[in-house]
Amino acid sequence: MEIGNNIQFSNNLRFVRYKANLSQQKVSDKLCITRARYSKYEEGASEPPFFVLIKISKYFNVSIDDLLLSDLRKHKQV
Repeated sequence: MEIGNNIQFSNNLRFVRYKANLSQQKVSDKLCITRARYSKYEEGASEPPFFVLIKISKYFNVSIDDLLLSDLRKHKQV
């Protein structure tokens, strides 16, 4: 699956994790993936498969559209 704007996604992923005050290990454990794999998503070096993207969206309570297309740093409610 190609996400498109991988930089926006990786920035948003890092932002929501920081905002939730969670470590990469904590999030990756919850998503049932390795920390190394999760780290690659935040670095923009890899894109998650669709089922992991859905898990991420649900875990952080952020729509997939917002994760992929918006700059979440500019949203006040996140």
